[in-house]
Amino acid sequence: MNRIVPFKKNYDLVKTIDQIGLIILYTTACTTITLITLSCVDKIYFDPLIDGLNALVTFFSVVYFLSSIAQTLLFPNAEFKRRKDFIDNSFNTNFSDTNSVDYFTNEEINHGVYKMGVNCYENAFHSKAVVRGMLPKEITITFIIFICILILSITVDKNNFAMFLQIALPFTVILQTTKMLVLYFSVKGITDEFKSSFVRGQYPKMEADLVHLVLKYEKALSWAGLVFSEKVWTKLKDQLATDWANNKTTLNIQ
Repeated sequence: MNRIVPFKKNYDLVKTIDQIGLIILYTTACTTITLITLSCVDKIYFDPLIDGLNALVTFFSVVYFLSSIAQTLLFPNAEFKRRKDFIDNSFNTNFSDTNSVDYFTNEEINHGVYKMGVNCYENAFHSKAVVRGMLPKEITITFIIFICILILSITVDKNNFAMFLQIALPFTVILQTTKMLVLYFSVKGITDEFKSSFVRGQYPKMEADLVHLVLKYEKALSWAGLVFSEKVWTKLKDQLATDWANNKTTLNIQ
């Protein structure tokens, strides 16, 4: 049976807008650095070019602002559709117009709170791996930005350094990396708690634990508001499928 993920198009749209925003951020940063360089060389000679680049920076800033608004509005809608499908698969309800097929791999489990917990555990299990796979690139970019800030603080005058600090890029990347680190450790803790809960397997307390962990996981995702990398997911998905199946067997989840 072909895999169906009805809310994928919503996330794809958010990812596209996110990528456009990143391109605008990097373009604005490069343009601003060019402005700083020209100001240091010969501001009078390059006045016409500097004016044009300033106008370009203003334009990019407006476009980035609009893309941020669009992403802010569209991301919760994608999350809402994902949650409805999550509930439908867990409780055999019909809140979604179209339900996913082969998105979850726990169809042998009876519908109810237990299945909801298993589905969320699977989501958290995958999320932890994907975020961990995204972190090296984010940390590297953040480190490079810190180096650039350090070099500029030493080599340029305070007015040009202040101009650089007005760029949204460094703060956006640093904030993104910080959120990613916090999300990783939060989800890692949640997966450990899920594992402990399934090891204990005590009813009815276990059901209360599962509901609590589902709420913690969804809260962590909502707080971070991060778009996961499709490239990292594609690279890891086969290994993750094997690891999840082995994990279910080890914990006797059925």
